[in-house]
Amino acid sequence: MKSLIIATLLLAVMGCATSNTPETRTGSLPPDSFAALSHACDHFDLDACLKAGDIDFNLSPNDIKPCTGGDRQLCIRPAETRTQAEQRIDLAAAQAYGVACHLANNGRACLNAGSLLTNISDSMPMTRYRAVASRAEAYFDKACKLGEKFGCAFRGTTFRAGAPKLDPQQQTREKVAILVADKVTPGCLAKLRETQGTIEKLVLRNGGPDGLTELNDARTCTCVEQILLAKLTRQILQSPDQTRALMAQTSAFCTARALQNNIERACLSGLGASYLQTHGKADAVPDDLEGYCACVDADYAGLSAPEVLQKAGASFLKFENRKNGVEGPDDVNPTEATWKQCAAKL
Repeated sequence: MKSLIIATLLLAVMGCATSNTPETRTGSLPPDSFAALSHACDHFDLDACLKAGDIDFNLSPNDIKPCTGGDRQLCIRPAETRTQAEQRIDLAAAQAYGVACHLANNGRACLNAGSLLTNISDSMPMTRYRAVASRAEAYFDKACKLGEKFGCAFRGTTFRAGAPKLDPQQQTREKVAILVADKVTPGCLAKLRETQGTIEKLVLRNGGPDGLTELNDARTCTCVEQILLAKLTRQILQSPDQTRALMAQTSAFCTARALQNNIERACLSGLGASYLQTHGKADAVPDDLEGYCACVDADYAGLSAPEVLQKAGASFLKFENRKNGVEGPDDVNPTEATWKQCAAKL
């Protein structure tokens, strides 16, 4: 995930990271809520991953009621059926357990992720369920290898009895699901966790701001999963070059989307206040920070994924040139330009 490392580093070096860390905004959700724990899990707090998964795992169907406010996670949203809400909630919990399974080698997390995916597959049509069931099987297999006896017992139980013979397309979907569960997702999460460590060291070395860590997100791997499950065909799998090319394109796209999705939260959590204080607009921090960060977010939202990565790469190159004394006075960092333009509107 080198592109995400570049994207996050350039935000730190463009003038946002200072030795005087401003007060950060972390939101008003209770720290033990499903949404707050899921967010912490997305940023590789593995204990939070287990707690988030446990909240859903211990719910009964009667606990899931129509949404009336709050974080709108463990409830039935207006456009959802009960089954759709239960699938969405179970999938979010399975993803949280999956992070702990792959990164902490936690057998219980692997077992519970497999169980939740099995629940999801049970309500799916025959043409789709095996891809999800295959991922559940991979989690049960890992749980077994980690010493969870029920993981061993559950292996082979996720496939429906009497299911018809798979056609070539279904066979491919199952093969892709196993590849993603066994290789792609664990590798993706390991790379992102390594990136998180790099970002945290950068933050500590520069004395802040905390918002930089918001840019790295485990949901990037969920994005990669979903695209590969949809796009990896039998023909592509037969060509190692085409497979690698699709994986590289998918990684780049999901990295860009993660940056776009997280830029406003990162701005509100420290990057925005730091930039404004550094550039003589400290008075705007208490009153205009939300509007400022919305402006930055809107600028990023209007870019395509290649444009986001191009902007990130160009900014990193300009920073390197500046550091080496070869940048001209009119050579503007394109990422810094976004923050400057929004600051000029305050």
